[in-house]
Amino acid sequence: MINPEVKSRINKVDFELKQVFENVFIKEKYYKTGYFEVSANKVVYLKESREYKRLEAKVIINQPDLLQEQVKWSYSTNPLVENTIWLDRVSPIEDLSKDIINIVEERRLNEDYIFNVEAIVDMVNEDASFDEEVEQKTKIDVISDVLNSFSVEVKSHNVLVVSNESAFSTASDRIITLNHNSDIKISDMFKIESQINALEGVNWTVFKEGFIEISWTPSNEEISLK
Repeated sequence: MINPEVKSRINKVDFELKQVFENVFIKEKYYKTGYFEVSANKVVYLKESREYKRLEAKVIINQPDLLQEQVKWSYSTNPLVENTIWLDRVSPIEDLSKDIINIVEERRLNEDYIFNVEAIVDMVNEDASFDEEVEQKTKIDVISDVLNSFSVEVKSHNVLVVSNESAFSTASDRIITLNHNSDIKISDMFKIESQINALEGVNWTVFKEGFIEISWTPSNEEISLK
């Protein structure tokens, strides 16, 4: 029968892990003394490879150690391989769950394991779209800051995707339209145009009555050669 204090503490770990991980499994096992085998996984984004992968933290905690304020525990550096290296850790009981979560979130795992886990393709595609939205928003914010420095306030904006085809490549540019209600001095127009055109990816800037148009090619746009 499990010590009530041990049961209370492992239940706390279980609860805290489930706040972050999608799947948490805790098995009670015996070898000399009772111990818990904890397996928890979640999908993480790998910035280096621009992929989503489901990574796992596989942990062993001896039951007697859960009664200590400094808990000894071990985790597998490669949950896919049975005879892999296990690393020993010591955590304050209040930080135990956080340190287990840290294994996955900080990728404290064998590189071969991370490489061999299959990527989740659907989420990779979603992320590509999300990245473009973030970059687009950032570009508009930067341009708006330039205009604000000349006391030109942007009231609204619109982004149009246009195809730019040639005999060698096909790319998609963005036409950013920024609406404003300010009277821009001619002398300021040249300064604004110079600063905006100096931004990465900006092709040209045109002033029209009540709005400004900027042609921009995103830096992460894929160019496919024909």
